[in-house]
Amino acid sequence: MYVPGYMVWCALIYSATASFISWRVGRPLIALNAERYAREAELRHALVRVSEQVEGITVYGAESAEKQALNQVFDIVLGVSRRIIGALTRLTWVTAGYGWFTIVAPILVAAPSYLSGDMSFGELMVIVGAFNQVQSSLRWFVDNFSALADWRATRRRVASFHRATELMDSLGASVSRIDLKETSRDSIRIDDLCIAGPEGAVALNEAHVEFKPGERTLIVGEQGATRALMLRALLGIWPWGRGEIARPPRQSMMFLPASAYVPPGTLRDALASPHRGSDYDETVISSALTAVGLEHLRPSLDTSDRWDERLNEDEKQSVAFARVLLQRPRWLVMDGALGKLEPGLRRRIEALLKERGTSLVNIGPNTSEDGFITRRLLLVTDPQGATFRPADHCPIGAV
Repeated sequence: MYVPGYMVWCALIYSATASFISWRVGRPLIALNAERYAREAELRHALVRVSEQVEGITVYGAESAEKQALNQVFDIVLGVSRRIIGALTRLTWVTAGYGWFTIVAPILVAAPSYLSGDMSFGELMVIVGAFNQVQSSLRWFVDNFSALADWRATRRRVASFHRATELMDSLGASVSRIDLKETSRDSIRIDDLCIAGPEGAVALNEAHVEFKPGERTLIVGEQGATRALMLRALLGIWPWGRGEIARPPRQSMMFLPASAYVPPGTLRDALASPHRGSDYDETVISSALTAVGLEHLRPSLDTSDRWDERLNEDEKQSVAFARVLLQRPRWLVMDGALGKLEPGLRRRIEALLKERGTSLVNIGPNTSEDGFITRRLLLVTDPQGATFRPADHCPIGAV
């Protein structure tokens, strides 16, 4: 049987046209799906935040305001979902119409040959069947465009996270940086340090400083933001500025931020973090808990829980110092954490640190206690000095 050659070209052109129309109509689904994932993530974050802050919300009577904020985020998710439904409906019209018109298209194309007598009815039906088989092989793109759009949206979102991590690595690459180095010396030396902060430069009142083993130094900073910058510079997570910091190896140091961190899991592992709880003897752990007034938690050492939610702020600070007493770092650098303890516990912790000869750098407000602090320095802020704002170095739309 003879099949006209133009039927092959008609099948190819028909499939290409249907694929192009599907792409044109369904293309908005890529951006809409990506936006849906982002908005759903914002909604989940908002729900988790409300769940974690439910006590404070209740105390302040902010239920209606929080409900309104959640409704706003939820309305955005609904709006995106409605737009996706509209886009899917339009795409379905194309794919369904393509499927139905495929039955008629080969008959319309071959009708002139059939009407002129060059083709019998049987031959027409065979050609229609062959045309439909070719279309079934070529319509994969049309049938799967919705899934492809969703896959493309997922890929776009993952790629945005990847670009964000690359951006963080190169953030502020053209800005001068603090030279932070680890040395074998058991001391911390700071030379010509000037930290470029968001609102100005932060520096010590002495250009050249060396903290020696056994010293307990108070760096007086009345503003929490400047104290945090100093701690981050010593830790190495805020590198922008100039000068040099030479400190002992990281494993010999422990850093305590203003807000105590308690990881999830068992309390034993939280005390031993970042090490394993099995690395420490039971009696040593019990002694550390007793020293900070948390002996009532000893039966719960192996209980897995969200300890950051179960413990109050005072108990979380006590857990942080229990971790210090347990792990016995040679150097302790903290952002005013001692000042958040109740006076009796604070004096007990200070006595233990003094007895063990722990080298201390406390960045906090001025205190009048004598006998514990052996040296005082001052944080100086220069509003006209060098500044660095990470947001200013992020290209618009980078994330």
